[in-house]
Parts: sequence; structure tokens; C-alpha cells
Amino acid sequence: MTPKRWLVGTVAFFVAAATACLDLQGPADPYLYPVPPSNPVSPLPQPVPQNPPPPFPAVPNTAVIYQGPESLYDSYAWYHGSRVPTRYVFFADSSFQLQFASYRFGIFQYAGRYSRTESVVTFTWEGSGGSWETSATLRGDTLDVRYNETMIHSDFVEGRYILVR
Repeated sequence: MTPKRWLVGTVAFFVAAATACLDLQGPADPYLYPVPPSNPVSPLPQPVPQNPPPPFPAVPNTAVIYQGPESLYDSYAWYHGSRVPTRYVFFADSSFQLQFASYRFGIFQYAGRYSRTESVVTFTWEGSGGSWETSATLRGDTLDVRYNETMIHSDFVEGRYILVR
């Protein structure tokens, strides 16, 4: 037998042996490949820290303020060490700020410009290079804010903001 024939025969034997052992019905031992439970257990909710976030800074009386729900960013409260109040502040010159108050990080904000056509507000964010897109709908004293996928994946949370001033 030539070495080439021997090699081909050996490879063929191992391929045949390996395929003969295949079980198309699944593994014989179910513990080899655990199956996720049909009703997965959801993780326990994190308690909201009770530390007080700092107060928002004063803004000119001409500014219009929409306050977000207190619990809007509760999924990030454990990281911030407190609830994370948010508000949109609109200025007369068509600029705006989305402000956050965090026990761990203090006050931080994202700024930009806004335009309004009837009940739709469109936001242009400073420094986003156009990748952040936000629109909101005004209904009475409510500002219903919607972010694009890029912003949602950057931890922005959509919600309804209420006019406070």
C-alpha cells in the first residue's frame, strides 16, 4: 500500500467513524448542552439609592423648562448613586440644554439648537456630528421626546416631560 493510499484510507475511516457517531436527534446526555428554562428568571430589580442629587442651577426667567419623570432614569440610579432627574431647558435664542442631576457626577448637560414646526420640535445636538437625532411632540403642557437608535444605545431614555415653567 502506498503512503498516499494509506493516508486517504485513514482519513476516510476517521470521517466515517465521526459521522456514524452523530446523533441527529440531539445529545444523549441533556446535561452536556443545557437548555435555557422556558420561563427565564428575571434579575432582581436594583434598589434605587436614597442619596439626594444636587439641585438644578438657576436659569433666566425667560427660559422654558420641561421636567422629566422622577423615575425615568432609575435603571441607571445604581451607577449614579441617586435618582437622576432630567429636564429640558429652552432659551429664546433657539438653544436648549438637556440637564441631568447625579449624586455621583453632579450636574451635567448636553446642549444644542432646536427648531419648531407646529407641534414638532427638532433637536440638533452640539458635538454629535449629526449622528444624534431627536424629535419631540408638544401636546398641551407635555413634551413627548423620542431619540434615534444611536442615542438610545448611548443610554438616553425616551419619555414625557412636563412643563414646569
